[in-house]
Amino acid sequence: MKPYIAVVSHDAGKITKYQDFDTQAEADSHVGLYGGKVVTGITGEFEYWDVSGDTPVKDEVRQAADVVTTTAVQAIVTLEAAMTPRRLREHLDGTETGGWWTAQNALINAERSKL
Repeated sequence: MKPYIAVVSHDAGKITKYQDFDTQAEADSHVGLYGGKVVTGITGEFEYWDVSGDTPVKDEVRQAADVVTTTAVQAIVTLEAAMTPRRLREHLDGTETGGWWTAQNALINAERSKL
Protein backbone atom coordinates (compact mmCIF):
# COMPACT_ATOMS: atom_id res chain seq x y z
CA MET A 1 0.00 0.00 0.00
CA LYS A 2 1.32 3.40 -0.94
CA PRO A 3 1.55 6.08 1.77
CA TYR A 4 -1.09 8.53 0.46
CA ILE A 5 -4.63 7.37 -0.13
CA ALA A 6 -7.21 9.47 -1.92
CA VAL A 7 -10.50 8.29 -0.42
CA VAL A 8 -13.07 9.18 -3.06
CA SER A 9 -16.02 7.70 -1.18
CA HIS A 10 -16.85 5.92 2.05
CA ASP A 11 -19.95 4.46 3.65
CA ALA A 12 -20.25 5.08 7.39
CA GLY A 13 -16.47 5.52 7.52
CA LYS A 14 -15.61 2.35 5.57
CA ILE A 15 -13.63 3.03 2.41
CA THR A 16 -15.63 2.12 -0.69
CA LYS A 17 -13.56 3.82 -3.42
CA TYR A 18 -9.94 4.92 -3.29
CA GLN A 19 -6.67 5.33 -5.13
CA ASP A 20 -3.26 5.16 -3.48
CA PHE A 21 -0.30 7.37 -4.42
CA ASP A 22 3.38 7.76 -3.68
CA THR A 23 3.23 11.51 -3.09
CA GLN A 24 0.91 13.95 -1.37
CA ALA A 25 0.78 16.09 -4.54
CA GLU A 26 -0.53 13.20 -6.65
CA ALA A 27 -3.18 12.37 -4.06
CA ASP A 28 -4.23 16.02 -3.73
CA SER A 29 -4.51 16.31 -7.52
CA HIS A 30 -6.71 13.21 -7.66
CA VAL A 31 -8.97 14.55 -4.90
CA GLY A 32 -9.16 17.86 -6.75
CA LEU A 33 -10.51 16.07 -9.83
CA TYR A 34 -12.73 13.42 -8.24
CA GLY A 35 -13.50 14.72 -4.77
CA GLY A 36 -12.90 13.04 -1.45
CA LYS A 37 -9.98 13.51 0.87
CA VAL A 38 -6.39 12.40 1.33
CA VAL A 39 -5.51 10.18 4.29
CA THR A 40 -2.23 8.67 5.44
CA GLY A 41 -1.23 6.04 7.94
CA ILE A 42 -3.61 3.30 6.79
CA THR A 43 -2.00 -0.11 6.97
CA GLY A 44 -3.53 -3.52 6.58
CA GLU A 45 -7.10 -4.25 5.62
CA PHE A 46 -9.40 -1.35 4.82
CA GLU A 47 -12.41 -2.92 6.47
CA TYR A 48 -11.10 -2.07 9.94
CA TRP A 49 -10.43 1.61 9.25
CA ASP A 50 -12.89 4.45 9.87
CA VAL A 51 -12.12 7.47 7.67
CA SER A 52 -15.18 9.54 8.54
CA GLY A 53 -13.21 11.92 10.76
CA ASP A 54 -10.13 14.02 10.16
CA THR A 55 -7.79 11.19 11.17
CA PRO A 56 -8.28 7.53 10.22
CA VAL A 57 -9.00 5.26 13.20
CA LYS A 58 -8.43 1.52 13.20
CA ASP A 59 -10.91 -0.74 15.03
CA GLU A 60 -8.38 -3.11 16.65
CA VAL A 61 -11.04 -4.81 18.79
CA ARG A 62 -13.16 -5.82 15.81
CA GLN A 63 -10.09 -7.00 13.93
CA ALA A 64 -8.98 -9.18 16.87
CA ALA A 65 -12.51 -10.59 17.19
CA ASP A 66 -12.55 -11.46 13.49
CA VAL A 67 -9.21 -13.27 13.85
CA VAL A 68 -10.58 -15.34 16.75
CA THR A 69 -13.73 -16.16 14.77
CA THR A 70 -11.81 -17.15 11.64
CA THR A 71 -9.40 -19.32 13.63
CA ALA A 72 -12.26 -21.05 15.46
CA VAL A 73 -14.19 -21.75 12.26
CA GLN A 74 -11.07 -23.20 10.60
CA ALA A 75 -10.46 -25.42 13.63
CA ILE A 76 -14.08 -26.63 13.61
CA VAL A 77 -13.88 -27.51 9.92
CA THR A 78 -10.65 -29.44 10.49
CA LEU A 79 -12.01 -31.29 13.52
CA GLU A 80 -15.27 -32.16 11.78
CA ALA A 81 -13.41 -33.39 8.70
CA ALA A 82 -11.68 -35.99 10.88
CA MET A 83 -15.08 -37.36 11.94
CA THR A 84 -15.34 -39.85 9.12
CA PRO A 85 -18.08 -42.44 8.60
CA ARG A 86 -15.67 -45.11 9.84
CA ARG A 87 -15.11 -43.19 13.10
CA LEU A 88 -18.86 -42.78 13.54
CA ARG A 89 -19.45 -46.49 12.91
CA GLU A 90 -16.79 -47.40 15.48
CA HIS A 91 -18.38 -45.03 17.97
CA LEU A 92 -21.88 -46.39 17.42
CA ASP A 93 -20.99 -50.09 17.40
CA GLY A 94 -18.78 -49.83 20.49
CA THR A 95 -15.46 -50.77 18.86
CA GLU A 96 -14.01 -47.29 19.41
CA THR A 97 -11.20 -47.19 21.96
CA GLY A 98 -10.30 -44.24 24.14
CA GLY A 99 -13.49 -42.25 23.56
CA TRP A 100 -12.14 -40.51 20.48
CA TRP A 101 -15.58 -39.43 19.19
CA THR A 102 -16.56 -37.89 22.52
CA ALA A 103 -13.20 -36.12 22.83
CA GLN A 104 -13.50 -34.80 19.28
CA ASN A 105 -16.97 -33.44 20.01
CA ALA A 106 -15.62 -31.75 23.15
CA LEU A 107 -12.92 -30.05 21.05
CA ILE A 108 -15.51 -28.88 18.53
CA ASN A 109 -17.74 -27.53 21.31
CA ALA A 110 -14.77 -25.66 22.81
CA GLU A 111 -14.14 -23.98 19.45
CA ARG A 112 -17.84 -23.19 18.98
CA SER A 113 -17.90 -21.47 22.36
CA LYS A 114 -15.44 -18.91 20.93
CA LEU A 115 -17.94 -17.83 18.29
